[in-house]
Amino acid sequence: MRILHITDNSYPTIGGVERVVHEVAKRQVAMGHCVSVVTRTNSLLSFEQKSERIDSVKYLRFPTPLFPFASADYAEVFDPEVVHVNSYLASKLFTRTRHRVLRHVHDVLGVSAKAYFGGRLAAAVPPFERVLLGGFKDYLVPSLSTMRKLRQSLHNSSKIWLLPNGVDTSVFHPYPRGVLRNMLGLSGPTPIIMFLGRLALGKGALDALYASLRLLLSGEAVLVYVGPSNTSFTSGQKPALREIIREARSAGVLGRVYRLPPQPDDLLAKLISDAAVVLCPSKSEGFGLVPVEAAACGTPSIVYPVGSLPEVVINNVTGIISEDATPQSMAFKLEALIRDPDRRERMSHECVGYASKFDWRRVVDELMSIYDQL
Repeated sequence: MRILHITDNSYPTIGGVERVVHEVAKRQVAMGHCVSVVTRTNSLLSFEQKSERIDSVKYLRFPTPLFPFASADYAEVFDPEVVHVNSYLASKLFTRTRHRVLRHVHDVLGVSAKAYFGGRLAAAVPPFERVLLGGFKDYLVPSLSTMRKLRQSLHNSSKIWLLPNGVDTSVFHPYPRGVLRNMLGLSGPTPIIMFLGRLALGKGALDALYASLRLLLSGEAVLVYVGPSNTSFTSGQKPALREIIREARSAGVLGRVYRLPPQPDDLLAKLISDAAVVLCPSKSEGFGLVPVEAAACGTPSIVYPVGSLPEVVINNVTGIISEDATPQSMAFKLEALIRDPDRRERMSHECVGYASKFDWRRVVDELMSIYDQL
């Protein structure tokens, strides 16, 4: 089958959508399908078109101003049997096409846009989002939460397929502990609290600091951020690194807060395995890859009760769902878990078995079945 993926941002840029598109595409290639991914370059200043292969997946990168139209033009040349649209920028050009189209909606922000993006322009997101989401016959979503929000936004009878995302358990699984501790030069058994993902306010990066603050002040834990700090271009989210540094310095805990850039998956899995807990205080989440990948590594998560996060964590089994979406509530749960290593160990064992049901091979098999029904 000839399959064309359209996405605004793409691998190796760090992000949930980017990972999902790449994990799906590379498995489709391995199954013998002819797959191309059309995306935009990672710089607004670049007007260079680029073609490359990553894990045998063909990526075509176009300058941002040309990307929507180049996507539509390439679809005519490539003539795919299915166009899998993950893009907002190019979406309206595929509402009227002779090809079969599946519109993949990874999240619907709606009223959460202000908290997720920050800034004055956030209020304009919901109406634009409704316009850019509409016009398709078939949609794909990763969670019940996203399905409900999409149905409310569409106000029509379009078909919405539900297919959760996956995790590569050949990479994300428990490793012997000590890699992250050695990398940071830490000695002793001090628990490591981890925030994994974009260092953006909408992802709750600053909330993670606030939730950890009492443990940092008492010397009971350290906090490690792993992820990109430049978030404006890729996701439109307001960066949080400057505020994290300022608040940590003001509280006198800057020496107990560490930051690592994005890591290759095999090393990332070893770092997650070394953490006592992963914090996911996101303001909106369409699926929640971070808690699932953390669970695969045997590390429980504490999440805010927003979006799909309660769907991917079994409360008090594979992680903890905060009572409300505030750092104060998360801090209460975090402090209790950090001070109870036996409970963390029990959760770790539950996590690994739970994550095994999120298998990318099964996800892609089901996706191919959906393609056949478009």
